[in-house]
Amino acid sequence: MRFNKFLQICNLLLRLKKYGTNTIKKAAAESEWKTFFKNFFSMMAILLWISGLIAIVSGTLELGIAI
Repeated sequence: MRFNKFLQICNLLLRLKKYGTNTIKKAAAESEWKTFFKNFFSMMAILLWISGLIAIVSGTLELGIAI
C-alpha cells in the first residue's frame, strides 16, 4: 500500500516536471477602445463606408444614412 502511494507521488513529480503546473495563462488584454475602433476599419466596414458616401453624394440621403 505504501509502495503504491510512493509510486503515485513519484509519477506526480515526474509529470509536474515534464508538463508544468495545470494553470491557464492570461493573454495580454487589448484595450476596449482599440477593439471597438478596430471594427470600424475592417474590409467590410470600409466598403460600407464608401457605399454610404456614394449614396449620399448621389442624392439619396436616406439610403446613405441607412447604410
